[in-house]
Amino acid sequence: MSRHKDQEIEGIYCVPREDHRHDRVNIALAGGGLTTMELLDFMKEYGLLGRLVNLVGIYDPDRSAPVVRRAGLENIFTTTEYAQLFEKVKVDMVLDFSDTKEVGQTLARETPPGVSVVDHLSALFLWNVIRGQDEKIRREKRTAHTIRLESLTDMTLFLADEMRNPLMAIGGFAISIMKMEGIGPRAEERAELILKEAKRLEGVIN
Repeated sequence: MSRHKDQEIEGIYCVPREDHRHDRVNIALAGGGLTTMELLDFMKEYGLLGRLVNLVGIYDPDRSAPVVRRAGLENIFTTTEYAQLFEKVKVDMVLDFSDTKEVGQTLARETPPGVSVVDHLSALFLWNVIRGQDEKIRREKRTAHTIRLESLTDMTLFLADEMRNPLMAIGGFAISIMKMEGIGPRAEERAELILKEAKRLEGVIN
C-alpha cells in the first residue's frame, strides 16, 4: 500500500523522514506525554535535532497522546505500532518516556538486535539531570545579567554625581557673565545658551 504524505494510515500519522545521516545518533522516543513534549522543546531550542541527534520517530499506542498531534504537524514520524519505527531508518537508541508497563514490555519484546533501549526510569533520570543543568545555566545567566545591570546602574549614578557639581559651576559662571555690565548682546546670548544647556543636562542626570 502506498503511503502518501497527507494520507492517514492506521498507526501512522506522518511519513518518516528519510534524510537521516548515520554520522549522528538516530534516536526514537517511546511515549507521547508531557515529558516527551519538554524534551522536544529542549532539543529544538538548543538546535540538537539534525546536529547531534536525528529523531527518527515517536511511538505511543495511544493515538490521542499530547505529542502525537504536534509531531505530525512538525513532520516527525509517529506510530502506534512499535515495529514500524524500524522499517525505513536505522535506529540506534530508543528512550522510554512512557508511564505504562505495556510499553516497556513491548520495547523489551520487540526491539531489534543492535538497538539500545534506555528504560523508563533511566530515561527520566537522564532527562531530570539535563533539565536540572539547563535550569542552573539559566539561573546563572539571569544572575550575570542582574549583576551587569547593577554595575551599569552604579556607574550611571557615579557619573551623574561627578557631573552635577561641574554643571552647577558652569551655570553659575554663565549667570555671572550675564550680570556683568557692558558685555554686549552677543556675549550675553552665548551665556544664556550655556546656562540653558547646563540646566538641561542637570535635568537629565537628576
